[in-house]
Amino acid sequence: MADWAPHDFLQAIWLFSLFLAAISILGMLLLVFRRLVLTWRDALLVRRRGRLSERLLFWLASADADPPHIAVRDRDILIDLVFELLRLVRGDSEAKLRGLLNDSAVLEREIAFLERGGRTARLKAAQRLAYFHDGRVAPVLRWAMKWDKQRDVRLAAASSLAELGALHDLTGFVRDLGVGTQEHSRILFFLFRKFGTEHANQLVSLLETDVPDMAKALALDALGRSGAYEAIPAIVRHLDDPSLDIRAQVLRTLADLGHPLAANAVGRGLQDEAWPVRAAAALAAGRIGLREFSGRLNALLNDEQWWVRHRAAEALYVLGGEARALLEEASRQPTRAGRVAQMILWERAA
Repeated sequence: MADWAPHDFLQAIWLFSLFLAAISILGMLLLVFRRLVLTWRDALLVRRRGRLSERLLFWLASADADPPHIAVRDRDILIDLVFELLRLVRGDSEAKLRGLLNDSAVLEREIAFLERGGRTARLKAAQRLAYFHDGRVAPVLRWAMKWDKQRDVRLAAASSLAELGALHDLTGFVRDLGVGTQEHSRILFFLFRKFGTEHANQLVSLLETDVPDMAKALALDALGRSGAYEAIPAIVRHLDDPSLDIRAQVLRTLADLGHPLAANAVGRGLQDEAWPVRAAAALAAGRIGLREFSGRLNALLNDEQWWVRHRAAEALYVLGGEARALLEEASRQPTRAGRVAQMILWERAA
């Protein structure tokens, strides 16, 4: 057996290095080629989308009853465009677009996406089903709201149910979405307010159940936007809640309702030990127009918390008359009450 020379080892290393260099160059070329293909495909998609947009807008603006002929390959682009336009148009244009969706049998497609699609597809389908007034839509949305593994999909399904006026069971909705036990979402404010316009009695009932404070706060917020003055006695009962967040929300709700029936509750709130509650009570006093609390509001200009002083000064200004005179008098004093009074008077004058 021939002796193995060191130069053979060096030659092997050299050849292996050449091999690695060739692989690297080939990989780089493949990446460049892939990037070129993706760029070309995206540019082609943009051009096709632009042409479809022009044809669709021309059809909406014309009196032509027949929709434009769309190639099968452009069907998905067309559907996306239609849903985007539905957010922007109303009247005859909206009716024509809805008819186009019905003619294209899109409903079955979106239901299938919601039941078996990926996360993004399910989310889009849950949002889009709000545009279909069909008896098959509400059951599948309720199923998604209850059982989908992604919370954003469940929220989207609940939003669509609210848009369709098919969100009827508030207790089930709170349970299925884990309201107050999972991450908070601003969408919940919309859902509760939408629900409260027709079902204020269920919001009141929810306040009496054992649900998280977040759910109660959302119900109170929705009651404030509902105009349900008959709910004021039930709302006021929660001014004794141990949670300062609930007590403060009670007073913000009363401020939104703006009914003088809440006067006693506002008076109690102005003396609460928690400053967020006092601030909310001052806000309510100004909005409701409770001039009998001008003296208490004037005293709150010296509160330890700046936000309470600010709300009290705003309320005195809004109440006008003798209340505003108290504010103007305080503004002439070199105290923290005088400083906040000056600030409010300058802001309103500007």
